[in-house]
Parts: sequence; C-alpha cells; structure tokens
Amino acid sequence: MASKKYTYCEIKKTNWQKGFSLFELIVVVIIIALLLYVGISKYDKPIEKAVKSAVGFQAATFSRMVTNINGTSEVMHRSSMDLKGVTVYLNEYGWPANTDPNMSPLARNQTPEECQQLWNAFFQYPPSSTISFSSKKNTADYRISSINGRICRYELTRKQEGVYFFDYYLETGEVIPSSSM
Repeated sequence: MASKKYTYCEIKKTNWQKGFSLFELIVVVIIIALLLYVGISKYDKPIEKAVKSAVGFQAATFSRMVTNINGTSEVMHRSSMDLKGVTVYLNEYGWPANTDPNMSPLARNQTPEECQQLWNAFFQYPPSSTISFSSKKNTADYRISSINGRICRYELTRKQEGVYFFDYYLETGEVIPSSSM
C-alpha cells in the first residue's frame, strides 16, 4: 500500500481548522474579566456621585419650599398656605407641618403620614414614597419616617450600599442632608 504524501499547504490548512487551543481560550477569558473589572470600578464612582446628587437635589428643592412657605406665611400672618390647590398647615414655629386639617400641626408630634403629606405637596411630580413601616419598602424610591415626632426623614431606598437621606427639622425649618453625602 502506498502512503499518501502531504504537501506543506495541506498540513497548514489542517492545523488552521482546529480552532482555539485551551490556553488561548483561557487568555481571552482572563482579558475579558480584567476589562469588566476595570470598567465596573471606573463607572461605580460616577454612579455613586449621581445618587448623592439626586438626593441632594431633592433636599435642596424641599428646603426651598419650606423656606418659601415660611417666609410667605410670616409676611401674610397666616397659619396655613395654599400650595397648588393643597393647604399646607404650619406648626407653632411657622414651619410646614402637614396638609390634613384633622391632624395636629404641632412640631412635637409629627407622624410619618404628615411627613409624607409634605413630600407629596412640595413636589410637582413627587418620587414614589412609602412610610417606614409599610410593606412596600422595596418598590418605592424613598422611605419616609418620623424621628421622635420632631424630624421628618426622607431616605433613598433604591441604593443598597450606603445610606442617603435628608432630615427636615420641624422646629427650625432646617433641611440637612446626611453627613455621608
């Protein structure tokens, strides 16, 4: 039986059709993993900064509304103000307390519901919110709570790492973003 002689071109063509070696595949996977690691770490900081800015923007808007309502009520000598068809009732210090005429506007017994009323009244299109003990915690953008009946806390719920919130002090009208911002 005669053996077939292969030419150089036929040998090269046969080797070309084999595909990637295991070593080449591992190198490609490692390069892709490194690119993902660098990419994720590079974009994580801008995302974090955007979240802080969003909460800071909400706090600034809330603060402007509180200050405007307080200033207008002092000039007009009123205990309530009309805001886009919603009556905002002021506490004994002249700061916004709630929008429900059946609830007490005193600064020392603020409920989470009253804090949520202010949230919904101050923003034209308020971000979704829930009361702190509500079962819908994970679906809302902000969780609203009352601390000792004197402070309204508005906390971003969509971010897992870190805590982003701002507090509204009912006795002084101050709106203070969290110190981690």
